[in-house]
Amino acid sequence: MTEHTYPVVDEKVLGPASTRWLRTRSRRAGDIPERRSSDALVYRSRGHYHVDLGNLGLTDGIVVNATHVSVVDLSRNRLVSVDLAVPTADSREFQLVVTFACTVFDPVEVIESGQRNAAVALAGYLRGHTRIFELGLRHLLDEVNGFRLDVVAQIQAYVHHVSPRLPGISVTFMSVEVRTPADLTQLSTALFEGRKEHEIAAAAQKHGTELETDRVRGRQAVDILHADFQRQLAKQEEKSRQELVESKAQFARKEAELDHDTIGGDPTRALGRALQAGEITTKDFAVRLQALQDEERARADAREQREREDRIRREADERDRASKEFEARRELYREMIAQGYFDENDPGLTKMISELVLGDRRRPPLDSAGKPALQSSAVTEDMREEDDD
Repeated sequence: MTEHTYPVVDEKVLGPASTRWLRTRSRRAGDIPERRSSDALVYRSRGHYHVDLGNLGLTDGIVVNATHVSVVDLSRNRLVSVDLAVPTADSREFQLVVTFACTVFDPVEVIESGQRNAAVALAGYLRGHTRIFELGLRHLLDEVNGFRLDVVAQIQAYVHHVSPRLPGISVTFMSVEVRTPADLTQLSTALFEGRKEHEIAAAAQKHGTELETDRVRGRQAVDILHADFQRQLAKQEEKSRQELVESKAQFARKEAELDHDTIGGDPTRALGRALQAGEITTKDFAVRLQALQDEERARADAREQREREDRIRREADERDRASKEFEARRELYREMIAQGYFDENDPGLTKMISELVLGDRRRPPLDSAGKPALQSSAVTEDMREEDDD
């Protein structure tokens, strides 16, 4: 008995039942095949078939007198597949798998008809339709897709017009599968893998190109940022440098102002501050101090000489001015005498005029303002006589 058949799962020939004590006949548990909940036992007892759904015991007369027992699968819509090889135009084969849904409705009829394997009966049913094989001869093996369309339509039409009939079993057509040949599968797999490898290589190349582009863009962005940072840093350094220069200048100005306030324009104090700051040595301080003193003495001598020369020049200018003023007055007095503006009886005025007229003999004394003092009018006559002459 072949295992995994349908609808008869198992069957067994039964020998005579053993007699137990008190002359009671009974079957042993090992005599009866095991059944599932979806199975039924069909006994052949005294020339008749009896169905046991689990209600007959080992001592039941049907069981005791049975000569044969079968296990029938009663599950509903049990799928039964039929493999069918269809020759091709190039002397090869298409592999078909036709599937039916089967349900046993009369297990006794199944056993009576001897229909133990539904797949064998359905294979014969399909082989009886020669049109299926004619379609195979019209196609090469690599034309499996075209054959698939044709044979599916052909089997559907055949099942519709000539329904499969099995004793005690209802049969429903489910599907047709045309398996792809192994060499075509390998070829398709190779082509698929090659295409995938090409796509992967192209994608990798594209990704590499995009990655390189991104790297270039990234480097350019970094260069731009670095250049901008350098410009900003240069500006900041220039600003800091200018601020430092300004700070140094301001500090120098403050130091100069402080030095000026401290030194007060005195070079000696400046030298003392430089000596205190360590800018000059003691020897330099002594030499420069001596030079400053010499310069100060020279400036004092030059200043005294300039003052003496200025005084002499002022005195000479004053004498010249007084002489010119005296001459002008003398000319004025002469004119006034000639015009008769002086009193001849005034001895003081006469004396003064006489001295003016006789200026080559002596000069009149100067008054407190530095001007020639007027004398007595007694000289008026002499001036007149001189004018007459």
